[in-house]
Amino acid sequence: MVEALTNVETDVDFARCDREVVALLRDYVAIDTTNPPGDVSKAADWVEGLLHAEGLATQRIGPSPEKANVIATLGADGASLRPLVLAHHMDVVPAVRDDWSVEPFGGAVDDGFIWGRGTLDMKGFGVLTLVCLLTLKRLGVTLRRPLRLLATADEEVGGIDGAKWLAEHHLDDAGGEFLLTEGSFARAGPRATYYAVQIAEKGVSTVKLTARGQPGHASAPRDDNAVVRIARAIARLGAYRSPPAALGLARRYLSAFPPRTLRLAEGRTVESLSDVEMEELLYQLSGGSRIQNMLRNTYSPTMINAGVGQNVIPAVCEAYVDCRSVPGVTGDDVLAEVASVIDDPEVALELVKSSVGTESPADTELFDAVRAGVGSERPEAIVVPFLTSGGTDCKHFRPRGVICYGHIPFELTDAEAERIHGIDERVSLENLERAFLILFRTVARMCVSGPEAAAV
Repeated sequence: MVEALTNVETDVDFARCDREVVALLRDYVAIDTTNPPGDVSKAADWVEGLLHAEGLATQRIGPSPEKANVIATLGADGASLRPLVLAHHMDVVPAVRDDWSVEPFGGAVDDGFIWGRGTLDMKGFGVLTLVCLLTLKRLGVTLRRPLRLLATADEEVGGIDGAKWLAEHHLDDAGGEFLLTEGSFARAGPRATYYAVQIAEKGVSTVKLTARGQPGHASAPRDDNAVVRIARAIARLGAYRSPPAALGLARRYLSAFPPRTLRLAEGRTVESLSDVEMEELLYQLSGGSRIQNMLRNTYSPTMINAGVGQNVIPAVCEAYVDCRSVPGVTGDDVLAEVASVIDDPEVALELVKSSVGTESPADTELFDAVRAGVGSERPEAIVVPFLTSGGTDCKHFRPRGVICYGHIPFELTDAEAERIHGIDERVSLENLERAFLILFRTVARMCVSGPEAAAV
């Protein structure tokens, strides 16, 4: 570290914290919370047991025993500010054992990594938040801002019985002024190490396309073949590039990088770049990851259903399209854009589900605290605001006035990030150790009172 420890840090045994993080994460991974079905009751028992053992009261609320959500708040009495919420989801996506080289729910430690479903998404961050809360509780420091831990159900299927239900029915219990959760990781790119902070996320919609035609024998081709009609529509969507609609967000992201990193031609500025130039620069900075999709709505066909036999022209063909829209674009806007692209009134469109993209300001105390926390361990790193294409629980709290950021301070390559929802998910012990220091310092800056929270 390049700067002095805070006063509160002098009483922290970080080696003990690191050991605790590893032991707890191995235990947490071993609790199978696959969604579907999404039963997190045993994980909720585990989280509550840890908190109760340290004398912390909890709330356990949810629409059913299987979809439990756990809340614990430290420093609620006498604090002058609204809480900082550290949120994670307890459920994980399925893992097929035969595809993995290790037991997905074994929590094995090997080659400097903890392996298992949820290590990155997102039980690893959940354990970091638990140990952070418990460490502050053990220190007995005075908090100017309450620290709230939130462990939710159901995120992997949209948060219907988790964050969405809490935001709608128990916002005072679960929310706060700020919320920190998943949404982005850090990356050592070709030109710079950058820690992305998700301040915005795209809306997620599914559009169903349906074509109908006269069924018949396949030996007699028909002009109204429903499969052909859907194929044309899908081909048009596959070749389509939506107009740029998030230029402001992209410029803010690029402007966070030093000019030497951007390598712009003499006299050029970020403000002068076209959308095509910005996308190319985003690609170069990220080394080919998904960041270049920041500017536009995207449309990805995912499913096609048709037919009752290989020699029968079907009466109906259906297709589903995953749509990711920049903040401000509504479900009706998505439908209108899809209709314009396929340009076929004989294809019926249905909005199966839809959420609108959300955004939080970047000029906040929490963003500054994250930047300081990162700088304490990675002084050369750049902290940048970021828009993600994936959905998080932020979308349920932002519309209700909670400033939400997605930031897990793990440094991942593209190959490591592909393990999220993929095969052989794992997190390095080095990442856990560094991330705990960054998170603890971020939280201390936000929540600890007076000289105990002297600048890092």
